[in-house]
Amino acid sequence: MKKVTLPSDIVNIFEALQKSFPSKKLEVVGHNIVFKGTDRSVASYDADSFHLWENLINVDTALALSQYPHPVHFSGLENISLPIAQALSGSQSSLIFWQLKSICMQSAFALAKSGGKLMFPVMRQLSPQVAASLASHDAPLVLRGLQHLNAETARMLIPHRHRLVISTEQLDVETAEELSFHKGHQLEVLIHYLSPTVAAALAQHSGILSLFNAGKAIFGSEVAKSLATHRETLLYNADMIPSEARALAGHNGSLWIGDAFKPKPAALRALSRHSGELHFPYLKSISSANCQALMSHEGLLNLTSLHRISEKGARFLVRHRGPLAVKIAKLPTASRIIFEQKDNLVPDQISFEQVSRQAEIAWRNNPHTVRAS
Repeated sequence: MKKVTLPSDIVNIFEALQKSFPSKKLEVVGHNIVFKGTDRSVASYDADSFHLWENLINVDTALALSQYPHPVHFSGLENISLPIAQALSGSQSSLIFWQLKSICMQSAFALAKSGGKLMFPVMRQLSPQVAASLASHDAPLVLRGLQHLNAETARMLIPHRHRLVISTEQLDVETAEELSFHKGHQLEVLIHYLSPTVAAALAQHSGILSLFNAGKAIFGSEVAKSLATHRETLLYNADMIPSEARALAGHNGSLWIGDAFKPKPAALRALSRHSGELHFPYLKSISSANCQALMSHEGLLNLTSLHRISEKGARFLVRHRGPLAVKIAKLPTASRIIFEQKDNLVPDQISFEQVSRQAEIAWRNNPHTVRAS
């Protein structure tokens, strides 16, 4: 068998993992660390991530993983002890705990000292004490899968000063009001059911607000009308009917439409009434009818992910009244029409991630930032 040379940042992890299984020999097959003579994978890696598949981990392994310069996925770890959390606290990379449904306050506080994004995709339970510990984390925090989030727990998350992602079935008004006080630059909520009153409470957030419809039904025009009161950047990730789009068009900030939206001329005509920036960062193709529907929009129109459009559609787009952001290189058939005929073309790519980073920098540079009244 050809000898595998491990990358330098994997060697220490491999040696530490071997100590976790003193009675078994480990070997490397391809990019997988397996028990010798079996196909049972202990871990795997690629150029920019490491995946630990076993539930067992020792302090040496945790310390080695804390030095890994790329995201670490804990895909088998179902609980985390304080010594392991303390060993991981020195990590500056993203830590993703795919099986961790709950965590104790002490371990949460230790993990909060790490410097990369903390992700808990299936965090079923979150106590106020654990929330208070995680709120000290000085990087993005993702809490998904919550069965319930009450107002007291949400209040403990307010001091967190980075992007906060919450995923839950639904929220009550009091909890939403507490979340709206979140001091970070971006609040992201994935939710199955959203009422107009809860939407209005979330809309008070003074930074970027991202709403994701995790259910099957649309949010509805009354919810959209409540969200339109939000004064800053709004990312609306849901499909919508024309009345919902008309309500969103009343939003005064920058409006971003997520990839759950299925574009139709009627909804796009309604959205084109929006007076500010209108962004479709995930739209990869667009029909000529949809291009025609966007012609009357007067603000910046961002279609930088677009890579398929007909010449007929391009002729409609150049008649758009405001600035147009596209990546010309992605549109070989229509690039000549757009480049030659559109007088206020914005060639630079605009991404939601860039906007989020810019908002974070501005937020951090202004320590006196207060909640919008």
